[in-house]
Amino acid sequence: RLRAARLAPALLHRRFQAAAAQLDAAARILQSLDPDVILAKGYVRVTTPDGATLTSRAAAAAQPALALHFRDGRLPVTPLGARAPARKGDAPEQGKLL
Repeated sequence: RLRAARLAPALLHRRFQAAAAQLDAAARILQSLDPDVILAKGYVRVTTPDGATLTSRAAAAAQPALALHFRDGRLPVTPLGARAPARKGDAPEQGKLL
């Protein structure tokens, strides 16, 4: 029975075209959800050093260190007024004498 059934090439071609269009649409949606796509336009994404995206000034100000993600790479920064996180093996900072 299967041997007797013949699929028209045009029918298969239409199905493949429809599936390809759906795949293209899904790829566009997936790309639009990528937070790094807007970096090419000059925006910067701010994260904690471990990669959690920060969306407010208050959240960023509460962090001792941040990472700025640009189109061409990542830049670790320390916010003004924040103490840099101690590195392994560093001596604690001594206060100033008046």
